[in-house]
Amino acid sequence: MRRSPLRTPLAVLRERLGLTQEEMGKLIEPNLKRPTIQKIELGHLDLTEDNAAKFSSATGVWAEWLLDGKPRKQMLAAPQYWPVNEDGGQTPAGWDKGLFDSIQAYRAIAEDPDRQRYLQERNRDAYSINLCGEWFGVLAAARDKGEQDTAEYFLGRFIGEMKERFGYDPKAKRYIE
Repeated sequence: MRRSPLRTPLAVLRERLGLTQEEMGKLIEPNLKRPTIQKIELGHLDLTEDNAAKFSSATGVWAEWLLDGKPRKQMLAAPQYWPVNEDGGQTPAGWDKGLFDSIQAYRAIAEDPDRQRYLQERNRDAYSINLCGEWFGVLAAARDKGEQDTAEYFLGRFIGEMKERFGYDPKAKRYIE
């Protein structure tokens, strides 16, 4: 089989992943055939926004990079994988195959019926932890405005209402020393 001339970002991505054109198509849908991938890679067929989004979801590469048609530009990870910088914004990050491998592992776990319950519980816990972490940002902003006491008062009231409504497990409480 002849190597792709790497004319498009999709061709570069596929080569970096070490996949055949057939395998690349199957990443996003079972019926996306090799000739379609070949036509996109050769520039004879445009990659649709829908398929770019699907490839982004399956690989972690930024859909905008796939769509801009410039294969020599740095491959960027999708924005949801960009690190958050000190001012709360995000810094674009390069894509690597490790991100793809992590996404594929996550997808495999998600498709395994025996692991779905575990995965749902783990995601729920992660979401809850992230939600609780939002309070640190609120309290920091209140401190900067000189209103930390007021924010802590409202947070204490809110937590009291939550305990009253849902109960409380003191063994699950975390302490900072």
